[in-house]
Parts: sequence; structure tokens; C-alpha cells
Amino acid sequence: MSIINIQRKKNEWWVDFIQFDIKWINWKIETIFSWFDISYNNLNTSIKIQQNFLNRFDYNLCKVKFYKEYVEKVEEERKLFEKHQWI
Repeated sequence: MSIINIQRKKNEWWVDFIQFDIKWINWKIETIFSWFDISYNNLNTSIKIQQNFLNRFDYNLCKVKFYKEYVEKVEEERKLFEKHQWI
């Protein structure tokens, strides 16, 4: 083997190594960003679920409030009725 052939083989090895390294780095970057995408989507899903929960909670709280007001009104009417019955 001549020195030129040895140098060529060495250069080919380095080129292959560098290409492999670049592919590996690209794969790592793609993997990291894909995890960012997955995390972002999961976070958005979680936020939507929490918003739905709070909306339903608020809706049900309003129903309880209106029912409480209704019961208080009925109780007042019952008291008035009892009061007027004895007159």
C-alpha cells in the first residue's frame, strides 16, 4: 500500500464517520423535537380537560345556587302561608 492509498482510506473512514455522526445528530434532534411536540399536545389536552371540568363545575355550581334560591323562596312562601293561616 502506498502512502496515497493509506491517506485515501483514512479520509474515506473520516468521511464515513462524519456522515454517520451527522445522521446520528440529526436523529437526536428529530427525536428531541418530536418529544416537544408530544409534550405540547399532551399539555394542550390536559388544559382542555381542566377547562371542561371547570366549565361543568361552574355550570353545576350555578344549578346548586339556583336550587338553593328556589328552596329559600319556597320556604318563605310556606312561612307566609302558615302566618296567614292563623289570621
